[in-house]
Amino acid sequence: MTTLVARLSFRNLRIGYQTIFANAYKTSLTATTIVIPRYFLGRCVSAVLFVFLLPSFLHVQALHAQAIVHPYLSPGAIATTQVLLSPNESRFENASLEWLLERTAKENGLNIWCDRRVARDTLVTIKSTDESQPMATIEQSLAAACDQVDATILPLDGVIAVVPKSKRDILATVYWKLIASKKSNALAIAKSKLKPWAKGAQASDLLEQFRSVHLPSISQVPIIEHDLWPAFDFQEATVASVSVCLLGGFDLCLVENEQGLVIEPLSEWEASLGQDVMVEWLYDQKMIDRTKEDDRKAWKLRWPDSKGVRNTKPLGSRITATAMAHYDFAKLLTPPRPKPTKNSTKVFSGTIKADLPRLIDWMSNQFQLEFYPLPLPAEYANKQIDLDVKDITMDELLSLVAKKASIEFKKSGKRVEVVFPDR
Repeated sequence: MTTLVARLSFRNLRIGYQTIFANAYKTSLTATTIVIPRYFLGRCVSAVLFVFLLPSFLHVQALHAQAIVHPYLSPGAIATTQVLLSPNESRFENASLEWLLERTAKENGLNIWCDRRVARDTLVTIKSTDESQPMATIEQSLAAACDQVDATILPLDGVIAVVPKSKRDILATVYWKLIASKKSNALAIAKSKLKPWAKGAQASDLLEQFRSVHLPSISQVPIIEHDLWPAFDFQEATVASVSVCLLGGFDLCLVENEQGLVIEPLSEWEASLGQDVMVEWLYDQKMIDRTKEDDRKAWKLRWPDSKGVRNTKPLGSRITATAMAHYDFAKLLTPPRPKPTKNSTKVFSGTIKADLPRLIDWMSNQFQLEFYPLPLPAEYANKQIDLDVKDITMDELLSLVAKKASIEFKKSGKRVEVVFPDR
């Protein structure tokens, strides 16, 4: 801006204007000519340009100087990690992985995407932990269930991907490099505009829709095999996260090269990396100070190949490690999930006329509860419940239903045991 102003030159400028004089008797118009000296006018214009252009100039400079956000410390990634680190109260046996993922997503407000290569209809079990041990987190429970089908979880911004174990590390590297690039960093900020789809949607149609909406510079998506996908909604997920989920299942990846963003076969891109799968991040000293020394030592034991170098300007540590090791370190910096505020207001009013199994199913969906054991014994399955209630809480409703059905509900967190008096 300074250069622009310095090149402006002004001559003495004559400005003619009309001044209006009014009084009770008459109005006279007088034409007046003012001569403004060149040096004075130049200073005035410079001041005006400074006032009006400086904010825009600084804004542009701020955008160029904006730091790239850590892939696992963005607001969306932190929110996902907070849920994963929360205690898991659900326990079940012989349920399909697909059912587990849908239920966990629903109960915790998560997006959980299951890779097409994962056997989602396989029966899995999550057992209760030893009472002497801390309660397992949602992340640990999901990982244990996925391990039974040779899969694992890959946390992203706004979505959790369940992927084959053999693909997790390379997909995590794809995600990291996509976000850490200054050219493609916008994909880490922009939310996906991909509309939700119903069960049975064509994978090729969805990939083409994703390309046309978010990647118009790419002429076409590589030909993929025919596949039908279950219903899904990538609400709140970033474009970078969605690209990993949609393309990864077909061994494709969105990467950046000299020409810009391109879609490449995952195997070719992995081969081009060779042994260079480590990525780097500078953690400033304030971040390091938020972690405990024992936690950092434990992290180092889990990731022995990682390296840290002391940085002086700015003060901090430059850590070189795999993308998943950085995710593990980011967990040390993630604050606990905020506890929900207790709501003492009444939550339900209306007339209830249904058999007990249907009513239990409704309460399960309405209040995100897990009732067990199910199905109900035959003598209770046909019981009809008639209630007319107004402004009652969930606990009050459970109590009324139990009384009507001559049973007992024992609630512990999100789990409700159905107790039958004659058994």
